Amino acid sequence: VRTDLAPLAQRCMHRVAAALTGMDGLESDAAVKRFVTQLRTIVAGKTVDWSLDDKQAVIARANAAYDDFWKEFFEPSLSRRKAQVAAARARGEDPVASATDMLTLMVVHREDTWKSDDLLMMREINTFLTASTQSSTTAFVLYVLRLEKWLAEHPEDRALVEKDPAFLRQAAFESLRV
Repeated sequence: VRTDLAPLAQRCMHRVAAALTGMDGLESDAAVKRFVTQLRTIVAGKTVDWSLDDKQAVIARANAAYDDFWKEFFEPSLSRRKAQVAAARARGEDPVASATDMLTLMVVHREDTWKSDDLLMMREINTFLTASTQSSTTAFVLYVLRLEKWLAEHPEDRALVEKDPAFLRQAAFESLRV
């Protein structure tokens, strides 16, 4: 079996993140591809400052993907969770006992925490999905940019890049902290 490991790993990360958040509708390969494409397009909008493309076009594509994500994945998943929670409560059961994902817990606690705001839930789910699948890539880019800025301001430290692995490790820790 031969495959490109990076897209396979990203696809797996997207599927795991979808399960954790409670996104339904990922039974077919085509749906997973749309899901991943939508998330990547949304991330491009969130990181538009780094884009070499026309920024307004990137933002417009991200907004369209956000709308598509709402319609295809979020809203149907939310409706299903609302029905499940209502059914559990009607049976006199604690809906938390059978909650297996973030969205179900958000629905259970919508009056005390989420203030009946479906858009807030959507933003939180979307943030988790994009951060859990894209943050390592973004963190590395920021690390390199921050390191280059430091080295431009402290040229005497450039030799440490090759001579002192602890310097690069500390720079990575500092970049993550920032």
